[in-house]
Amino acid sequence: MLDFGSGAGKVLRHFAEEAQLAEFHGCDIDGPSIEWLQRELCPPFHAFRNEEEPPLRVADESYDLVLALSVFTHLTKTWNDWLLELHRVLRPDGLLTATFLGKAAYEAFTGKRYRERRIGMKVMNRRQGWDLGGPTVFHSERWLREHWGRAFDFEELRHGVSPGEHGVVLLRRRELGL
Repeated sequence: MLDFGSGAGKVLRHFAEEAQLAEFHGCDIDGPSIEWLQRELCPPFHAFRNEEEPPLRVADESYDLVLALSVFTHLTKTWNDWLLELHRVLRPDGLLTATFLGKAAYEAFTGKRYRERRIGMKVMNRRQGWDLGGPTVFHSERWLREHWGRAFDFEELRHGVSPGEHGVVLLRRRELGL
């Protein structure tokens, strides 16, 4: 499994028992977080720093599962490149679990009414630096299915319900018809 955007392992650390039986990797663009993760939690985990743009320094079809929690909620220009890169590192029929910001988050963040047909992919705080969390990106279900559905089959999509709550998708890698 790869925790893409793992930071210092806030999610990864909950898989310590499973890491005795399988390989769990984390990667992030933040060097100090990865250094801490390598120093404090490796082993049983494996961690590496990645750049802001693909590729990841791993072989094709390396993972059965990739988690991308609160990652695509910040990617503006490179979202498609990263989505294809995660497709590349997933094994055939592998799974990607990713979070997105939809209606609940949009309305809590902006105080405005959410209109599915108008949202698509909406970027706020476009120039905000990574030290402040980077840009905030909202996605409509229609947009996700249209764009992410080019490389993945949607197994499940759950919208966030509570104010500000992320939605989550479970996607299955499928062959690209190039």
